[in-house]
This record gives sequence, C-alpha cells and structure tokens, in this order.
Amino acid sequence: MDDVIKFISKWLGWGLATFAAAVVSLFLFWASFLALFGTLHDDNNNEEEFHNRYSGTTHVSSAYDGQYLTHRLIKMDLDYGITTQETMRNALSNVSQYLKSVNATCSWQNTDEGTAAYVACANERLHDNFYYTPSVEVSNNYAIHRSDCDTNTYLMIDAMRMKGMEGYIVYAPGHAFLAWKDSFGNYNYQETTSYNNKGKPADLSIDWYTKTIDKSYYTPVNAQMAEQIYNALIYDKSKGRVNIDTLYSKNKENAFIADWYFYARDKQHKTKKSDAQLMLSLLHTDFTSTDKKMAVLHYLMRNNQKDKALVMLDNIPAEKCGRECFAAGAELGQLRFVIFKKPFFIYDDYLSNHALSGKVKSFRNGIILFIMALLLAAGTLIVSALNFKKIKSTGKV
Repeated sequence: MDDVIKFISKWLGWGLATFAAAVVSLFLFWASFLALFGTLHDDNNNEEEFHNRYSGTTHVSSAYDGQYLTHRLIKMDLDYGITTQETMRNALSNVSQYLKSVNATCSWQNTDEGTAAYVACANERLHDNFYYTPSVEVSNNYAIHRSDCDTNTYLMIDAMRMKGMEGYIVYAPGHAFLAWKDSFGNYNYQETTSYNNKGKPADLSIDWYTKTIDKSYYTPVNAQMAEQIYNALIYDKSKGRVNIDTLYSKNKENAFIADWYFYARDKQHKTKKSDAQLMLSLLHTDFTSTDKKMAVLHYLMRNNQKDKALVMLDNIPAEKCGRECFAAGAELGQLRFVIFKKPFFIYDDYLSNHALSGKVKSFRNGIILFIMALLLAAGTLIVSALNFKKIKSTGKV
C-alpha cells in the first residue's frame, strides 16, 4: 500500500510541478505580449468598446463655422493637403454631433461647481462620440470617431465656448489636457482621456505627468496659441507645406514649435554648429525633448564626433528611444542596437500601421520576457519528459 501511495505521489508531484511551470511560462508569454503590444491592445479594446455601444447618428450639419477651434483646425488640414473634402465633411459632422449632444444634455450654472459639472458632462459626451487612440491631425481622426489628449482638448474648448467660457490647453511632455479658471482666477484641470475619453479631474502630482521646468509645459494657452502649435504638430503630415521657419521666428520661446523647427533642419541636414549649441543650451530646461537630443545627436554623427554622440545617445531614455534613435545606435556600432536593428524595425513597422511607434524600453522588456518564457517552457518540457519516462519505467525519480 505504501508503494502505491508513493507511486501516486510521484505522479502527482510531477503533474503539479509541470502545471506550475506551464502557468509561469504562460504568464511570462502574456507579460511579453503586453510589454510589446500593450498600448495597441488597449487601443483595440477602446475601439471595440466604442463600436459595441455606438449606434450612429442622424444627419448633422457639416457646415463650417469659424468660431470653433476644431472647425478651424479641420480646415487647416484641408488647406495643407492633409485631408480631403469628404473627410472634412465627416469630421465636421461628428464634431457638430458632439457639440449638439453637449448642448442638449449638459446644463451649466455660473458657479465653480456648475462649471466643473459641465466640464465633466461634456467629457462624458466626448466618450459617447469618440474613442481614445493616439492621433495627430484632427480631420482624419474626428471623421472616424477617434481622438486623443490634444484633439480631446480642442473639442472641450469648443464645448466651453458654447457657454461663453474660455477653455485652455495645457501641454505636458508627450501629453495635453484641459484647463479653465475658477471664480478666484485659479486654474482647474481636467484629464480628458481617462476611461476611454470619459475623463476625470487631473491630479498633476502623480508621476504619470512627466515633470519639467520649461515654461512651455504646464502653462495653459488659449485657442489662438493652440492653433499656432497645431501648425507645428502637423509639419510632417503636411509634407513640409507648413512654413516652419516663419512659425519658429514668431514663436522662438515655444518648446514645441522649436522642436519641430530643429527637427525640420535636421531632416534637411541644415543643422549648424550654432543650432547645436542653442539646442544644448535649451536642453538645460527642456530636458525631456527627444527631438532636440536627436537633432544634436545627428549633427555630432555627421561631424564625426562619435564620443560626444554616444554621450547624447545615452542621454535619451529607453522609453523615448524610437526608430531614429535605434538606427543611430546601430550606426554608432553599439552592439545591442546592431543585433536587434532588423527585429526592432519590423516591430516598429507593425506598430506604425496602427498609428503607434516602437520604443526601446517596451521592445527590450518584451524580448527579455519572451526569452525567459521560451527557456522556461523548453526546460519544463525537457525535464517533464525525462521525469515522465523515469516514473513510467521504474516508478522512481
């Protein structure tokens, strides 16, 4: 009887050990997937959730109304050849539907509490009409019910304008959100993207809001300045039709416009020594700017200053190091970039098809977790097979 119990316990031990190792392997594979494609997974879930509940709308006017910031930006897209007349009409119609729904369902009282309630309601209507996904140009995204942090904020500014209030956009490194003034003249902030664009009051103390001391960040700007900045944001989409030189000459103090100006000069191989020196000076306060760092890095590489280029490369955080950064690392002979250049480019190409981009941190973490999962799975199969044979043939491990 004891021999039977021992034999059964060996089988049970083998089964539990194999099962536990398999579970850990599956967990590591899932963690690898989330590291590599977590943002894409979330965006797809946002889209699916939206289409499951969105029933469409009746015909809403697509007439252009220049009093609204969103309409002016959509028109700007058309003027720069970024969108078509049909897409513009769809975008205007969807924006009009949003504003109509806000006007119909969101009451407003001229008090601080009343304004906060109106903002919350307008954000919920935004959730009803647009799902969250990274966006750049307003027209092509509004037209298919997509919107992100800055495009959300443009909509919210227009929703506030309908009640005679002035809304502001606040830019943070890699992000943007809404602001308005209360009766004391102090700013209140709304994070518009939370819960697939339902929004919530913004808590700027949390680490999610990247900290910086450059005055272009965390300083609310009005709709007119937002238009100027939007010109710069669509520089790439416009294929150079935006006159970035003129825009920069009028807004040299603005970090976003400066980023795109130096980006354009870098792309055209026009960066001069004085440009590089200026960017290095600006980086003392605008230390989160990857565009300026990349422009300096390329300048140093073109002028055979490899040691300084390597220092600049190391100064770019892994979570900000994308395709151009990876290519620069490979060109500078850094082994980790040379070995993984092709796989990273394939990864980035795939994400680019979904309006995203690859970053070294997510790629590195995903690959490490995948290799760990693969080794554990392979080891589990080998050890389990050997132990299985021993138990089956001799009853001993």
